[in-house]
Amino acid sequence: MMEAVSKKDKRKYIFDLVVIGIVSATILLIYGFLLLFLKIDLADMPLLLQVLIGSFMEYGLMGLGITIVCIYRKESFCTFGLKNDKLLLTIGLSILPCLPELFKTMIKNSGITYFPFQGVNYTKHVLSSGFPVNVIGMVLIIMSWGFFEGFTYTVIWDRINKLLPSKYTFLNWGPLSVVFYVY
Repeated sequence: MMEAVSKKDKRKYIFDLVVIGIVSATILLIYGFLLLFLKIDLADMPLLLQVLIGSFMEYGLMGLGITIVCIYRKESFCTFGLKNDKLLLTIGLSILPCLPELFKTMIKNSGITYFPFQGVNYTKHVLSSGFPVNVIGMVLIIMSWGFFEGFTYTVIWDRINKLLPSKYTFLNWGPLSVVFYVY
């Protein structure tokens, strides 16, 4: 059954979404300014420094806003389901939507060539580098592009679901808005 959302709660959820949006837009503008106007060329820097700068930018885009909101609201990340309880079930259910892409890639390439984070510009370079750069680089990529990006979608999903409750479990505004936010 749908719960009625009070005006105070609506303002709170809208405020949270606006903060996340403003922080992300500000970081994007700073990043664009650094690259375009100051003409900073990341390619001239050592790989680990490139990954570190990219990770900070990704965290700023996708993690800083939710971190600010969680600190301001005094909410733990556990509030959004980040718990050890039923962790294997959660991981298993999270993998299910990825299976069609894995099978498509296997058929297309005649074997398993899929690896996570291949859309991140640094992944192939980090994996081909030597130890310890490859390990440190992948940890940075996993934390910034993996954890914080996914967690931001979860927070946005949660806020929109609370703002626009739906009586349908599998068809509600949170996931639909995240799909539009991502693509």
